[in-house]
Amino acid sequence: MENTVEFIIAFLAVTQARAVAAPLNAGYKKDEFTWYLEDAQSKLLILPPAGNANAEGAAATLSIPVATVQLADGALAVNDRSPAGDDNSSALRLTSPAASAAAAAADAAPPSPQPSDVALFLHTSGTTSKPKGVPLTHANIAASLANIAATYELTSHDVSYMVMPLFHVHGLMAGTFAPLAAGGAVVLPVAGRFSASVFWRDCVEHGATFYTAVPTMHQCHAPHAIGHSPIHEETPLLRHPC
Repeated sequence: MENTVEFIIAFLAVTQARAVAAPLNAGYKKDEFTWYLEDAQSKLLILPPAGNANAEGAAATLSIPVATVQLADGALAVNDRSPAGDDNSSALRLTSPAASAAAAAADAAPPSPQPSDVALFLHTSGTTSKPKGVPLTHANIAASLANIAATYELTSHDVSYMVMPLFHVHGLMAGTFAPLAAGGAVVLPVAGRFSASVFWRDCVEHGATFYTAVPTMHQCHAPHAIGHSPIHEETPLLRHPC
């Protein structure tokens, strides 16, 4: 999935249910998806409404069910996209307790996640050898978020502009959940990915105060700063690019 609200909600829903999230690069080829899905022992593949042919092909090979998620009317609609599914939009629909108080009262709440529960399963880059799976517990993640927020002095007044991909631990932890854990806000580009041409415009429009990226991204958006960067006093200045 791209950098979307659906991605973030799905991630939180999966981990809150004491399951394990294992985000993958949407640009992988079918054989790459097959390897990663099998190595992670995936039980469900979650995709955006448009789907992903390579990922779905890998899921079919491994007999892994597929679902799509889409935010609509304040709820996350989850649709069965498996080959044997009926693609019925009412198959599953997640709503907040406030939006569905009666249903929430009728159903017992699932057990809360425990610090020792594995929440996130990521792979190393594999530049020197075959990628290795790295499980991170809720306690690992909570400690990382607290350290990141403290290091960059993030507060509830900060607005993070998201440029790193959410399948990468850098984007997921430093760019998204650390600012949220500090009480701040996160802005996601409409395109769902980094675009140097809209970076400064979006940052100014939404009052971004923080972003984190790799050096190549800094180099890409630097030429666009002239005429678009936040240079007057009324506009919050971006800080802590790393």
